[in-house]
Amino acid sequence: MPVKLRSLVASALAAAGLTLATAGNAQSSYKLTDLGIGEALGVNSAGAVVGFLWNPSTNVYTGFKWQSNTLTTLTPPAGYSGFIATKINSNNQIVGYWNSAAGFPYSRTAYYSAATGAVDLNSLLSPQDQAAWYLTGPGQLSDSGVVMGEGLYNGTDTSYRLDLTTTPYPTITQFAPVQPGWEQSAITGVNSAGLMCGYSISNATHTRTGFLLSGGTFTTLPLYDANAINDAGDVAGRAYVSGIGYQAAFLPYGASSPTICGALGYSSLPHNVNLPTNGMPKTVIGDSALKSGAARGFRWQVGGKIVDVTTLVSNLPNKKWAVTTAQAINGAGVIVGQATDGTNGHAIVLTP
Repeated sequence: MPVKLRSLVASALAAAGLTLATAGNAQSSYKLTDLGIGEALGVNSAGAVVGFLWNPSTNVYTGFKWQSNTLTTLTPPAGYSGFIATKINSNNQIVGYWNSAAGFPYSRTAYYSAATGAVDLNSLLSPQDQAAWYLTGPGQLSDSGVVMGEGLYNGTDTSYRLDLTTTPYPTITQFAPVQPGWEQSAITGVNSAGLMCGYSISNATHTRTGFLLSGGTFTTLPLYDANAINDAGDVAGRAYVSGIGYQAAFLPYGASSPTICGALGYSSLPHNVNLPTNGMPKTVIGDSALKSGAARGFRWQVGGKIVDVTTLVSNLPNKKWAVTTAQAINGAGVIVGQATDGTNGHAIVLTP
């Protein structure tokens, strides 16, 4: 961030009672592994990565799982094609989106495990639930095997909570909590303890706030929204900086005010925050637009400053390559996302 702009941001934050992150940690480098044209969207604690590959000739999307330099494509059941795998938990359960025709998948919830293979999640429901529910997409997947997402219940749009651990069928319930005093609430993250984060909206006042949700109790956060939560309860979200706009922010569990991560240009959007297992600082990753408008993945660490992830990669294939988004990070600091080669986006894994 230019010195003049950084000074303006610091002044605006001071007036709002917020803090701007300052440099204090050494920046590590990453080795890039190119998985092919597509995007990596999730990574679990063991380093297993999921996402999709795209065939430009057929416009078909294929889900994949990658681990230990081995790429496995997730073969669809009969009648299905197109799979975007979005989340993977510590038990290697995977959720995402199916489409019954070639093209971008959006219409059915996909599920994969070693026991079931790649299936339509709707097909695992009891006959009675299959008649009532149409699951259109997952939002979150916990390590305990709980899926939360969107769907139709008897033809009406709603949200659901599905427990994959119950037998003989998963238990599904409507789960659409609304924070008191607000019109709409959305869950954006859940940790291993079941603590959830999200945001609430008031259409009447055109306002928005982040929250934590535990046992049916909402706690309002000093954030515009809360986008991700780690197992310590720390949240990555956005805060509004007067005269600047919305920027990524880090809020430790129980803290009364966030630390602003900053931006590579003017705005930034966080996607994930980790709880390190290797002694490294807690890390927030996401996207930020450069002044030119070009999208870049960013990394911010506690005690440090926001950094363009592209500058941390030690083995870029050539100068045309740039990391355009950082989607997820695990406790070991492995980052997954997408990089452009100047023409196509590639699914990538960045290993410290």
